[in-house]
This record gives sequence, structure tokens and C-alpha cells, in this order.
Amino acid sequence: MTPLNRGGGAAQRWRRVGERDVLTGYRAAMAYTGLVLSALALAAVVAPALGPALRFGFLLLFVCLAPGAAVLSVFRLGDRISAWALAFVLSLAVTGVVADVMLWTKTWRPAEGYFVLIGLSTVTAVIALWPGWRSGRRTGPAAQGRGSGEHHDRPTETVPARDRRTSGTHPHQLSEEAADQTTVLHWWDEEPIPGVTAPAPGAAPRPDETAVLPAVRDHALPSGGVVGHPSADRTGDETAVLPRTALGDETVVFQRVQDFGRTQSDETTVLKRIPGAGESDVAIDGSGPRSRIQWRSIVVEGLLFALVLGLWGASIAASSVDDVGEYGLLSVMNPTFLLALLVCAARFVAELSRDRWRGWVLLLHTGALLLIMHATVPLLVYDPEYAWSYKHVGVIEHFRAHGEITNAYDVYQQWPTLFAVVAHLVDVSGLDALRVAAWAPLFFDVAFCVPVFAIAHTLARDPRVPYLTVFLFTAINWVGQDYLAPQAYAFILCLGAMLIMLRWLRRSVREVPGTLGWLNRIWRWANAGLVDVPYTSKNTRRAALAALYVVYAVVVSAHQLSPYVVAMGACALALLGLVRPLQIVPILLGISVLYLVPRYEIAEYYGVLEGFSIFSFFDRVGGLNPIYATSPGRILSAQAVQFVSLSMWGLTAVSVLASFRRLGPVAVPAVLAFSPFGLLLVQSYGGEAIYRVFLFSAPWCALLISTVLLRQRWLPRVLAAPLSVVLLTATMLASIQGLHGQLTFNKFTRAEVEAAQYIYTHAEPGSDIVLAAGLFPTRLTGNYDQFNSSPNSDAVLISEDSLFTQLKLGDDDMPAVNAFFEDDERRTPKYLVFSPVMERYMVYFGYLAPGTLERLEASVSRSPKWTLVYENEDVTIFRFIPDPP
Repeated sequence: MTPLNRGGGAAQRWRRVGERDVLTGYRAAMAYTGLVLSALALAAVVAPALGPALRFGFLLLFVCLAPGAAVLSVFRLGDRISAWALAFVLSLAVTGVVADVMLWTKTWRPAEGYFVLIGLSTVTAVIALWPGWRSGRRTGPAAQGRGSGEHHDRPTETVPARDRRTSGTHPHQLSEEAADQTTVLHWWDEEPIPGVTAPAPGAAPRPDETAVLPAVRDHALPSGGVVGHPSADRTGDETAVLPRTALGDETVVFQRVQDFGRTQSDETTVLKRIPGAGESDVAIDGSGPRSRIQWRSIVVEGLLFALVLGLWGASIAASSVDDVGEYGLLSVMNPTFLLALLVCAARFVAELSRDRWRGWVLLLHTGALLLIMHATVPLLVYDPEYAWSYKHVGVIEHFRAHGEITNAYDVYQQWPTLFAVVAHLVDVSGLDALRVAAWAPLFFDVAFCVPVFAIAHTLARDPRVPYLTVFLFTAINWVGQDYLAPQAYAFILCLGAMLIMLRWLRRSVREVPGTLGWLNRIWRWANAGLVDVPYTSKNTRRAALAALYVVYAVVVSAHQLSPYVVAMGACALALLGLVRPLQIVPILLGISVLYLVPRYEIAEYYGVLEGFSIFSFFDRVGGLNPIYATSPGRILSAQAVQFVSLSMWGLTAVSVLASFRRLGPVAVPAVLAFSPFGLLLVQSYGGEAIYRVFLFSAPWCALLISTVLLRQRWLPRVLAAPLSVVLLTATMLASIQGLHGQLTFNKFTRAEVEAAQYIYTHAEPGSDIVLAAGLFPTRLTGNYDQFNSSPNSDAVLISEDSLFTQLKLGDDDMPAVNAFFEDDERRTPKYLVFSPVMERYMVYFGYLAPGTLERLEASVSRSPKWTLVYENEDVTIFRFIPDPP
């Protein structure tokens, strides 16, 4: 066997570029996706008549898929699910890079920015598809073959055991410990392997045209298609994977068969179609052959799905949040809302329990759960939930108005990527940024599921695990970090970075020579039973490294905290010996530090290097240091999230302990589930770091719990299914209570939003806009930086630790209130805002007694030092009249 010839100089390299292979399968689909979405985005940019909503939809589809899909269609990634997930993540990252560059260089031209992205996507897709177009061969997802030098009329054949060539080990000689070792057979110029289709004479060999053969114990791989023998003692993780010649995404997967002619749900033969072999298409989700479309099954599942949506829709039609109280959303929803959750959970569990389960049914009901949990509030409340959403809308409008960073001390402007991306979208489409913010939670929660599914698909042996992981992650995600905020955007990219490392940069553990035998033993223990590491060519690894650095750089510029979670995860994977090259760890840390150093003073304001105690977590969930009795609704919400959080981390710990002897399948998610707790040692993030810890821990906990649940054999199915439905429904309700239990002060009426827009539009620049207490939709206009002395926070009269909380705030206390506004040498105009949402917030957490703000508002209205300047059905705004100088 002769080695691959890697020489040839620049001329040969350019000739190989011109002789690219014909795209088929998912790569062709990605290229055509780039072309189609580029055309839609071009129409959105140049055709205002389409309307703001439709134009925004086209641009959003383009931003989410087109650039990444076009670029990745050039590479053989070998895994269509991970490839599509990476295309999604990379598209968001590339769009963020373009928006940031335009912002930092003060060349704010959003339409021209989209023209650049559309042009790059179109050109890349055309380059990828050109060989097929030029040769006249069929290209596309259903086309077979790969271009020059390939025989398209012959199927891939299996390699007889006697002809396998391994790295010094014959398959018959494999020991039990070597069951996870993989043999990689490269193409070579001479001496082709008997039984395997070789390249045509004169064709340039490529390093990623390989056959990948995981070790097979005892028996040779028969050409008939099934590994195993009734006398063979084999386990489900001993599989043989034969990628088609030079086509890594068209594979034959031989999994264990219990005996000839009989299979079980997790002991099946899974075959993808091989061109020319005569086999029919076979499903990849464990459901068996697709002989014909089962219309009856589709109709039944469609009716069940319609039942879930119908129950949910009926609950929305019969519910109103106008008078929502301290118990939050669930207290005002019609009982059909609970029934919709119950039916959704029951149908998901029933489908997952079937021997011939169907992935599309599981995804359908996961989508229903996402709608129920995250589209209910936008349908019932017109304006965005959460006061912080309005501050972010103000930054978006500021970038639209100025096209540059104007304040070096504004934390939002120093980590601007999300705001710049959304500013591009709303500027070109014409859609109101408030409408984007209202529906952002649904978008982000759906977006989280894409990389989570791909990660679970990469790490899990059981094909059902990714579906259950996504469903569980959606059910337990109560933390509310999915609104229009940098952490939501960065979280998608962080998951994408972990996907890159686990899918394309993961390596089998190598022995360390010398005296470090203890390290070898630890590594072998941590990797026992780990899913096989797929073969990845050097070109693909280089592309994955480049994608990792691009994605991570965008994370660094988008959010203050998220990059360090990724860096800690990379360190943990490197210590386990699972990720190479090791230099990615210092490179990631270096990127983070280089960006942080000039902004350290701003980050320090939020508690960098200020530790945070885990024991304050549950206090933080419900509010700190109440003065008066807190509301029963607050206690209920705190108990709900305690139930979800403790159950999640407790079951995760049990999952790890249950796999102590065979740690490999759980080692990676276990490390990544608990490594975020390291943040609490160095970072408080204004007391909110624990919420980020939960968010970054939840996907890995869901993966571990799913793995153990699907492996359980101690509980009969007749009991396991009903118990699972009850626990899932209880978890969903607890998460909704934690997510929307504070809706009484997290929602804002149209009158409150209009009052906020009025004061920021009509107040004199330099004025102080002071809130009486609590929350209000502040800083929602592009000129927010012209008000108040602090660039990052609101001015509040009665805060949680204010001395005013000790007063009755009647007429007798007005001198103290007036002194608060007189004590200012700048003597700028000052406005005081009252709204019912403020008192609901303060009473909910026990900071004020009921009726306190109403009493203060009446006293202010009677004081000669104040004049009323604005009033509607919910809000009153007074202006302070200072004494003459």
C-alpha cells in the first residue's frame, strides 16, 4: 500500500478546486437552500411592497440559514443533522460579524450589508453546485454519486474480514477492551482493497474518501448485511458503519440483531439506500422500512396534533390576563390549557414507547409544547414581556438612528452584536422592534432546540435520546433567559461551539507514554463505552476550527458571561482527552481576555471577580430581604422552580452514579452539566449568575436524564408510561409557574408603553426620568442615552434597600421626598412616573405595604412642588418644580 500523494504544488491544488465533486444529498440541499433564501432576502431588500412582516420573515430565514448552508455545502461534514445545525449557528454568527463591523467602522448601511451577505451566499452556493451543472449530472438531495472519478452504477461493497487492513491489529484478534477501536481505511493509488469500489484510474485521491470500520468481535462482516450470529455475544454499541465510497453521508449501518429473523426495538438493522444495490429506502429513526406512505397513520397523528392545538387555542380564547394576580399565568388560564399539556405529554410518551416509533411525530409534539409554553403570553399580551426587553429595544433604535457606538460606558453598546443584528433586520424590513421583542422568546426557544438535538444525536447511541432530550429541555427551561437579550443569542452560539468540539474536534483517547499510567487509567475509565468517534478529514477539522473561532468571537462580542462558560467546557473536554488540538483552550481564553481588558471597568460594575454563594440561589429566585410579608404567589413560584431545579440536578447526579462503572456515555454531558457552577466562584453578574448556570446546565442534564430513562428496565412499561406522563405534566406546570408566575408585573399595558414613549419623546434632553418604584418600560427609544446620569440603569425613588421603604409616604413625608429631588447640583428637569405595575412589583416581593404608592401619588398631586404633565388610564407623570437658585 502506498501512501497518499499530498504534493503537487499550487497548480495541482487549483486543479483540484476546479474538479470539485458533484453535490448530492444534504450538501446539495444546503447549497440550494442558500440560493433560494438569498433570492427571498433580495426580494425583501428591494421590494417594500411585500410588507414589513413578510419582508422580516424572508430576512430572518436568510439570517438563520443561508450564509452557513452555502459555505458548509463545500465541505464533507459526514453528518447531515450536525451539518444543518452548524449551518444555523454559523449563519447567525456570520450575520453578527457583518453587523458588528459596520457598527465599529461607522459604515451603517443595513441594505448594503445584506447585499454583501446575499452575494457571498449566492457565489459560494454556485461554486459548490457548478461541477454538477457543468457536467449535466443530476444534482440535489435525491441524486446519487459524487462527480469525477466515481463509478455511479456500482454500490459500495462490504470488506471481507480477510481483506481488512488495520493498524497492526486484525479484527479477529481484537480483545474485549478494543471493541470501540475504529479502523479507518484510506484510499490509495495502488493495490485497491478487494470488494471495495476504487477511484477511477488517474483520479486524485482525497484524504476524506474512506471506509470507516468499527471493530467487530468474533465474526466477519457478511456481505449480506447483518452483523451477528445466534451464538455471538454482542452488545448494542458494537456496530459496523460502512460509508459509501467517497460519500460519507450515504452509509450502511449494521446494528446488533438478537437472532436471525427477529429484532427488537433497540436491536434493529438500519440501512440507508445504496445506489444500484436494489434496496428500498429505509428509515433512519428506528421505524423500519418505508415501503409506502401510511396515510391512515398521518391522518390519525394530524388529528391528535390538531386536538392539542385546539385545546390550547380554546384556552387562549377563553382566558384573559388583564386581571392577572400574584399567582401568574396559570391562575387565569382556562382548564383546557392544562388538558392541552396533558394530551401533549401523553402523546409524546406513547409514541416514544412504541417499538416502531416515528421521529416526525415526536418533533410534532415537541413543537406543540414550544407553542404552549412560549406563544401563550405573546398571544394574550400585545406588548413585550419583561421590562428589560424595552431597554434592549432602545439600544436597537439607537443603533438605527446613529449607526455607531456613542457611549464607551454603556454596557449594551460595548457588547452590541445582538442589537446590531436586530437593528439590521428591523431597519430593512420596516417592522416595529417592539413586535420583534414580543415574539422573541418563541424564536429563541425553538432555536435552542436545534443545536441541542444535534449534540444529543452526536453523543447518544439510542436514536430516541435526541428527541427526548429536546422535549425535556423545553419542559424544564423555566429560567426566562429567552427574551430579546444578548444572553439568548449568545446561548445559541455557545451550544454551536460545543457541537463543533464534540462532533468534529473530538478524538479517541491516546495513551500517554512514560510514568503517567494513572492518567491513562483515568482516561480509559472516563471513556469506557463512549460512542465511537467518527472519522473526520484534516480539511474538515480545519474548517471546524475556523468555524469554532468565528462563532466564539461573536459570542465574546455579544455577551459578557457566556464566553467563559464555553471556555470552561473546552478546558474540561481537554482534560478528559476528548478534544484536540489542545491549543484551542488558550486561544479561546485569549480571545475573551483581549476583548474584556479594554472594557473591564464596565464589566466590574456587574461584579466581575465578586463571588456569589450558591446558598443565595433560592432567595434570589423569590426576592431578597423582604420588609413586609411576601405574597403567597411568590412563595408558590419559588417552590415550583426549586422543584424543577433540584429534580433536574438530582436526577443528573443519579444518572452519573448509575453509570459509574461505564462512565463513557455520561462523562461528557456530566462534566458540561456541572462545570458552569465554576462561574459562581468568580462572578455574581449583579446577582443573576445562577440563572445563567441553570441555563447552561439544563441541556446536558436533559441529555443525561434522557439516556438513563430510556435505559431503565426495572419498571414495567404499563407503569412507566403513565408515571412519565404525570411527571412530565407536573414539570411543565412548574416551569410555566416559574416562567410566568410573575406576569402581574412582567407584562405592560398599551397605556404604559405609550406613556413611556411620550416621556422619552417630549422630555428635555438631560432630564432625569425617575420611577416611583419597581419596573416600567423605560429607555425604549433611540434617544435613551440623553436622560439620567447613569448609562446602564434607571433612576428609582423607592428601591429595595431605600430608606423610603420605612416610611408611610403620606403628606408628612413629602419634605423627604422633595429633598431627594432638590439634592442635585445639576438642577436638571426631573420627572416622577407612577404606574400600577410598580406597586404590584413592590408588594409581590414584600418591599412595600399595599396602598403605599397610591398614597404617595396622592400626596405628590397635592404638593405645590409638583405639576402634572401627563396622564392616561394607567400612568401619571409629574414634573418637579425646584426652588429658585
